[in-house]
Amino acid sequence: VSQSWTIDIAYEPPEIDSSDPSDSGVEGFDDDSTTFSVSASDTDSTSLSYIWYVDDQEVASGTSYIFNPSNYSGGEHDVEVVVSDGSTETQDTSTSWTIEVIEAPEIGTIDPGSSEADIGSSVTFSADATDPGGHTPLSYEWTIDGQTYDGAEVSQTFTSEGEVSAEVAVTNSQDVSTTQSFTVDIEAVQPQIDDITGGGSEITAGESVSLSATASDPADRDVDMSYSWDILGDTYDG
Repeated sequence: VSQSWTIDIAYEPPEIDSSDPSDSGVEGFDDDSTTFSVSASDTDSTSLSYIWYVDDQEVASGTSYIFNPSNYSGGEHDVEVVVSDGSTETQDTSTSWTIEVIEAPEIGTIDPGSSEADIGSSVTFSADATDPGGHTPLSYEWTIDGQTYDGAEVSQTFTSEGEVSAEVAVTNSQDVSTTQSFTVDIEAVQPQIDDITGGGSEITAGESVSLSATASDPADRDVDMSYSWDILGDTYDG
């Protein structure tokens, strides 16, 4: 005596239980890595494989993947994980994200172009920057000799000589920044004596002699001049 049965075996595909980030759209900055991870289960199998793809290119395996924006160009990229139970009877399961790599602004030119400036002269600091991704407007923050100023262009007057450190930070609308540093040497500028009159090469003892001098500032600054004369060991002002 025999008896037979027909058993209908139902194979179930893997199921993704949770994913992180939970949002399908993620912003990735030029220097901030993003970690993606998934948790999956399968009623038919305890051995699941996880394969990660970026823009359809296989990049990693495992339940998590770290996306490094510095390895990719600016713009949108597709991140996908495919979960498989290894069975030909079921389809693989997948989930994906769209990540935007936001590039930092690019600083083109910075003034002053010269690394030297004069005491008492107004020095204009300016920067010309663009954003490759069009994330405008851009904001500018200067740190000059330890003081902070805002704006694409700022002016400063220095009253002592020495080396001044300067840094500009340019930030786009997505709060991604780039910085550039430089130094400016502040130098003293001596007055220029333009003319001396009076006296001549010979004078007569006992006669009054009038001496005069005119001076100017080579840097064309609005400064006051003081004059001091040394005549036969005596000092006179004016």
